[in-house]
Amino acid sequence: MYGGCCSRRMAASASRLSGDGPWATTHGRDEAELLAQRKKADRFRELLAGVRPEQLVDEVRRLLAVEPLDTEALFETQRKLIWLLRLQPEALETMRMLLTAGTASETEVGTLLAVIAAAQTEPAQALLADLVEDRGMPHASRLASAISMFQLHTPTERVVAAARGL
Repeated sequence: MYGGCCSRRMAASASRLSGDGPWATTHGRDEAELLAQRKKADRFRELLAGVRPEQLVDEVRRLLAVEPLDTEALFETQRKLIWLLRLQPEALETMRMLLTAGTASETEVGTLLAVIAAAQTEPAQALLADLVEDRGMPHASRLASAISMFQLHTPTERVVAAARGL
């Protein structure tokens, strides 16, 4: 059926790499990924009901101030904040105020910018571009904003233009 041992191995290998059976299409996989993403969003929507961005930012700051760093707790708090920014884009204004107030340490600024970039939404990308272009921001914060843009899977034209303008 396979025409030899090499062909059989190649077919088995391709099947393992794709994670699908021989008749699956990429269209079907896209639908499954979309459904899984919706379920995850629903879980986070429930988990984050009534949570304000300031609460999660305060938790990030608290975790960053403790030695030794509890990386597991920090990761989980960052993940919640990422999802909050995805589900409640208006929370980005709170992030803007916190970042432009000048009260956050460099580590806090870098961590929060990484969270904003990880949200991967157009409003989050617009905020990063705004921060890069904000001449009132400290140079280190503007540079950290630009560096965080490298996390973006599909940067918007605005992000690309902001990065070129540095």
